Amino acid sequence: MDSIQSIKVKFKLETQLIEEEISQSWTIGKIKGKIRKKFKINPYYTLQLIYNGQVLENKQKFKEINYKIGSIIKVLASKTSEV
Repeated sequence: MDSIQSIKVKFKLETQLIEEEISQSWTIGKIKGKIRKKFKINPYYTLQLIYNGQVLENKQKFKEINYKIGSIIKVLASKTSEV
């Protein structure tokens, strides 16, 4: 596999920091699923990934965010509000 296709990415949720192998072709939605399992986040919580001060959209491809190696993507998990 081309080394550009897959890279190690750092994710931080509160005080926990993990590093995951991410394919550049994955969508943010797919990455959220992987992160949810890794951090063991309740499925009823909404996840947001924030990079460079911007909330990443589920349909975005990872390669579109111009990730810089060594940077950290912040993970926010919040309870879904009940209607």
